[in-house]
Amino acid sequence: MATPAKLPGDVDGLYLLVEPLFVALNEKGVDYPALRAKFPPATRTSTRVRSPRVEDALVIRGSAVADKGIALDEGAALFVLGDLHVTGGLYSPPFGYSLLFVGGTLHVDRLHTSGDVLAFGGIHANLFWGSANDHSTYAPFLNAETYLATDDRGDVVGKLSATTKIVGFDMNAKLRKRFPELDAEDGDSIRAFAGLAAPKPRKAARSTAAENEAIRTEILAAWAIGERKSKVAALRAVYAKIKKRKLSDCGELLVEMIATKRVVAPDNWSIQDELELLAALGRADLLAALPEKYVEGYEGWIPGLLEKARKARGG
Repeated sequence: MATPAKLPGDVDGLYLLVEPLFVALNEKGVDYPALRAKFPPATRTSTRVRSPRVEDALVIRGSAVADKGIALDEGAALFVLGDLHVTGGLYSPPFGYSLLFVGGTLHVDRLHTSGDVLAFGGIHANLFWGSANDHSTYAPFLNAETYLATDDRGDVVGKLSATTKIVGFDMNAKLRKRFPELDAEDGDSIRAFAGLAAPKPRKAARSTAAENEAIRTEILAAWAIGERKSKVAALRAVYAKIKKRKLSDCGELLVEMIATKRVVAPDNWSIQDELELLAALGRADLLAALPEKYVEGYEGWIPGLLEKARKARGG
């Protein structure tokens, strides 16, 4: 893997850049300096992150300071080539993917993530919480007062040092006992626990019939792409547009894609993107109505997604 001359500015491009590292990162004796050398060196600059919210992709070529916390949207990526200092919370929502890449050292008060975290210079945190087992945290060391790894989270850390550790699958009862203020099944409660205020609700937009047809055409064009990674990247680009504009009326198109993946072309296709987008759009009605054969293997996700959808709709 050659060092890229220019970093991509989109989430899928950043993820594809990082993806080849995961095999080496999951082996014993990870050579973090060698893997870090595959990316451009950090510039001698420090950027203040003024807005806590990262909606899509944010690339910082030097170090960064966030004194109001950071909230990654579902599917967002924060790529910092130098050190990252976060005052307050760093949060990405449960049941959703995100990517946090820190070429240097990550310093954070409190953190919750269900996505991938790569910190090549290690991690210092007061509280570090990784949930869900689809993604992991990779660092040469992690120092924390409290370390939580729930829902079979499999973090890969060279040296873990923590005063309090809660690790396992069904940890809600233990979490409630240790942290009475936390509802581990509620996204807003997790966000507050991570040190960030609840976001202001955004009104869903109504799409016209012409817009829906245009989106359908884009989805079909993406699905027609032959190469699998390119197909996924193209679909996610359309989904990002739907999510950014809050086009809740496009929910039926997502159900059609779920049906295509699970029934028409059941070639081990994930429907995670479609389910999470339905929840983000507030389409609890469509999530609840999905046939059992569509959600086989995802049954455990549905209650949390329904709760998220109801909150997104404001009810």
